[in-house]
Amino acid sequence: MKKLIILIAIILLFTACSDNSCDSNESDYSNFKISDKSYPETLDLDSVVITNYGSQYRMADWIDLLKIISIEDFANDVGIKKGSHYYVKNNGERFLDGSNRHFFISRFDHNKPDSYLAHDQIDSNFLCLGSWYGDTLQILLVKK
Repeated sequence: MKKLIILIAIILLFTACSDNSCDSNESDYSNFKISDKSYPETLDLDSVVITNYGSQYRMADWIDLLKIISIEDFANDVGIKKGSHYYVKNNGERFLDGSNRHFFISRFDHNKPDSYLAHDQIDSNFLCLGSWYGDTLQILLVKK
């Protein structure tokens, strides 16, 4: 009887995962989106997000991106193009050390310019975290 139960359990496990839904590398990036418009960093971007996208969204955080298994798949699925930049937070902060330099991400596909100051990077400079002021950028959003 024990052997039958184990056999049934094994069959159920393989049947449940036969469509690759149990693949640990499969990710759903539909909870991320890019704002339709660009905004200056001088605005209250948290209020902009709530006003334009509802309270179910927030500005994405660099910490969110560090958890992503395949950053290239993520960038392609969300629509982050090479050479583009999007506002994000870093560990809950919009600005670098109380300055007026707002955090943003940049997609470089492993070819970061030497002049770009990266605070952090993912996958050998595929995606980098930078900061600057005086920009007008779109916002990377994520569902709460």
